[in-house]
Amino acid sequence: ERKIAQANDKRYYIIYFYEENFPQVDIEHILKTFGLKFNRMLIMRKENLIEVNYTVRGNRSKMERLDEFLLQNRSILQFQVQLNPL
Repeated sequence: ERKIAQANDKRYYIIYFYEENFPQVDIEHILKTFGLKFNRMLIMRKENLIEVNYTVRGNRSKMERLDEFLLQNRSILQFQVQLNPL
């Protein structure tokens, strides 16, 4: 079970961005590029700010690369990660 859990980690991401700077389609393309499986859970708009919630599954190292990408991308205002969602 432990090897399966390591190979298929699950995380819940909440990502905030301005749509004109970084469209939602780009985020989903990036998730696919990293080879991660995802389900979009929620999209919420507050004026120009977009909040998108995803459940993401995949290899832990790929998710760490995704975290690093989100940290370095200037179009992402903020993101939150829940490591062990129910």
